[in-house]
Amino acid sequence: MSLTDRLWGVIFNPVATMRQLTVQKPLGEGIFLYAAVLSIVMVINQGIDMLRPIEEVLSVPTNFIWLLLAMGIIFSLFLLLISAGFLSLISEIIYKRGNSLGLLVGFCFSILPGAFGPLLQYGSVLMGLSWLGVFFSIISMTWVVVLQIIAVKTALSLSTRQALFLYFSPLLLLAVIAITFTLLMVSSIPQLG
Repeated sequence: MSLTDRLWGVIFNPVATMRQLTVQKPLGEGIFLYAAVLSIVMVINQGIDMLRPIEEVLSVPTNFIWLLLAMGIIFSLFLLLISAGFLSLISEIIYKRGNSLGLLVGFCFSILPGAFGPLLQYGSVLMGLSWLGVFFSIISMTWVVVLQIIAVKTALSLSTRQALFLYFSPLLLLAVIAITFTLLMVSSIPQLG
């Protein structure tokens, strides 16, 4: 399967394509695609920022924009590695199934629709319809999340319910920790009266 077939499949036949990607694990193509999409998104977002009044735009020298772009891609890839490893580890603990490399490849390819949101947002800002650009960005982000859930489901051979639970488990864990911390703080405050 060629790269263009994989890209086409991620958009129009995501379940079968993600299943094939998580088995074949083309990591080089996945990281290249991830970096390319992030580069496009960052450049388009820079263009959107330049359309705002100059007082609102963060003035960063041109030399540093590319440095920030490279740092953003590296940091984002690092977070992607941690996410894939963490979800694979939780899956091994709970469901006795793990495939961290397949999950990483699935996450890399699932970012593809993320390039459409900023492109459509830029076009709608140029037409004076900023609200429509926000709508396109929300749809694009939702599409990426759905593709990531499909990647979790296919890479780890889980049911949809199990994949949803696993995908959102870090948020659930953070919520439990925050609620516990808040309750401990409130209970340690001396009672007035």
